[in-house]
Parts: sequence; C-alpha cells; structure tokens
Amino acid sequence: MQHSYLKITKSNKGIVRVTLNRPEVHNAFDDELIAQLTSVLLQLDADNSTRVLILDAAGKSFSAGADLNYMKRVSDFSYAENVEDSKALAELMSTLYQMQCPTIAAVQGA
Repeated sequence: MQHSYLKITKSNKGIVRVTLNRPEVHNAFDDELIAQLTSVLLQLDADNSTRVLILDAAGKSFSAGADLNYMKRVSDFSYAENVEDSKALAELMSTLYQMQCPTIAAVQGA
C-alpha cells in the first residue's frame, strides 16, 4: 500500500506502521490526508492479518493539526460542504477509535 501522504510498512508478524508523510507542513491534516488515512485504516481493519497498528509521523512533528492552506480553502465552503468536510474528519476519528487491533500512537514534537 502506498499513498502520497502516507507510508505504510507491514511486518510478517502483522505489525503495521502507518507514517504520516508530510513533514514539510508538520504533517498537518487536509482533506486528502483525511481521505487517505481513513481508507488505509478501513483496509487494515478488514485485514485479519493486521495484529497491531503503529501510527507515527515523519519529521519534527507528529501533526500540527489542520493545514492552514486547507483551512483557507474551506472557509469558502457552503454550509453543506462544511458539514460534509466535518463528517469526513469524524469518520476518520471513528474509524481509528473502532479499530479491532491495538493501536499505538508514536508521537513526537510540540
């Protein structure tokens, strides 16, 4: 599995490492990262060989939060578009929370 904002490695023992890979923006979340991470988590959760998930990040910071360019873009969204955008983030968090395997967050930075 390879995604532009994520690096995924899987050991033969079922340990999966998902690395946020946007160090140039301190792994800030935008709609693409949210979509990619949600998709990967759903795939891993459906894969019975996934025994442990380690979520980490490249660079100095685990995540700076929301990408400022993304926030500027969504400020022009309609109410309905903002609702859909919020639902996407909520789905990501719900998916992570409901993972069947143990999850470990390896967090660095401020």
